[in-house]
Amino acid sequence: MNPPTILGLGSACWDTLLEVHTLPGPGGKSELLSERGLPGGQVASVLVGCCRLGLAASMLLRTGDDPAGAHVRAALAAAGVDLTHGRIIAAAATATAYIVRDRAGERAVIWRAPEAMAVASADVTPAMLDGVDALFFDGRDGGACLRLAQWARARSIPVIADLDCVYPHTAALLPWIDHLVSPAEFTLAAAAPCPTVVITRGHDGAEGHEHGGERLHVPAFPAAVVDTTGAGDAFHAGYIFALLQGWPLPARLRFANATAACACAAVGAQAGLPTLRQVEARLADEPQSRRSHQAAPAPRRSEATGSPPRREHQAAPAQRRSGATGPPPRREHKAAPAQRRSGATGPPPRREHKRAGGAREPAPNQ
Repeated sequence: MNPPTILGLGSACWDTLLEVHTLPGPGGKSELLSERGLPGGQVASVLVGCCRLGLAASMLLRTGDDPAGAHVRAALAAAGVDLTHGRIIAAAATATAYIVRDRAGERAVIWRAPEAMAVASADVTPAMLDGVDALFFDGRDGGACLRLAQWARARSIPVIADLDCVYPHTAALLPWIDHLVSPAEFTLAAAAPCPTVVITRGHDGAEGHEHGGERLHVPAFPAAVVDTTGAGDAFHAGYIFALLQGWPLPARLRFANATAACACAAVGAQAGLPTLRQVEARLADEPQSRRSHQAAPAPRRSEATGSPPRREHQAAPAQRRSGATGPPPRREHKAAPAQRRSGATGPPPRREHKRAGGAREPAPNQ
């Protein structure tokens, strides 16, 4: 029995972590305390996090033939990420990021992704989705993301995206995303036409809504912060894991928050990504008094008013297959795992798999 599989498309880079006493403001200076190189990139790190939780992952990786690329590939392979769809680009530089981190664990990021690291639309094929249970991307490679998302929709494979930048193609990509999980700084999240929208707010936790309904707020878990670099990636890994267990939105957010809190205990984007046992232990340690306040209605914010309810429509079969006139209606893929496998009322039958690690849904709120 194989675990659920995630296919990822997007950033993978070599991080240079610069530690300072305090982050300098504009025109400011700060003494460099230490410097080290570590693997990173939001999609690469999310896939590593999924593997740590017991899922299987594959990545459409692009690296250069430089030492940084070798380090990135080695880290992903060591974590168990399948690189069958990866490619090494000759005479090209691997994507890099400089992360300036202060003693409190907060950071600023400066990144560079050479054009040669992009995945073109011609590079992807429908066969890449064979045996895949979820598609995850950061939206950078617009043509490739759009084609994969359209093929995934036709197969009822959920599409999860972490968008934090607005590209020229972003608006066209949004309707094909089933679960948008993005930071509050992503300005298009509030009105995104996605069935599920989750906004992460760092130490304030996360909020989300489904089909334009009431927004729920789930507070963050207290954490002894060493470094917050991997917290967002850990949240996405936790969310994907919970989604593939068939858990409802409040349980997904709670599990993802716990995963993010665990990731703050180590330096770098990937070192602190937790195992399923570590996340379950973190959930078990949560005080009962705090659980009673989980999944409260989110406070209304001026910059996030929620998206309006989507009007369901039934497209003609030819339209659903081609996607030529817009996204076809989404088929439900939130059913319990047994229903998803049977294909009776949701996605078509897939290969059998058991829940990763035998995970149980977090205890319901009291």
